[in-house]
Amino acid sequence: MAIPRAQGHEMTRTVTDRMTAFSLVCHGQHDIQPGDASLDDFGRWQAQLTAQHLFTLPVCAVYTSPLVRAGETAQIIADRHVCGLTVDGCLGCLLYT
Repeated sequence: MAIPRAQGHEMTRTVTDRMTAFSLVCHGQHDIQPGDASLDDFGRWQAQLTAQHLFTLPVCAVYTSPLVRAGETAQIIADRHVCGLTVDGCLGCLLYT
């Protein structure tokens, strides 16, 4: 799927060396099945769109929970930014729905 360009939402903020910013991202839409489901096509598109949106920021690390769908979302973002991806078991959801 092609990723549309956001119109009218240009980034006007700048990040300096003295400021650390965190962006929290929820995983994309996933397959309808019980348990730890993978992203569906729409969820992959959502992750690609998010990675494009974050590309204006200096992302130097991506952290994810061990959930498959969270890892897939995080990997798409990390690949776009050519940065490391860390899986951390302390991150995660309370319910796998």
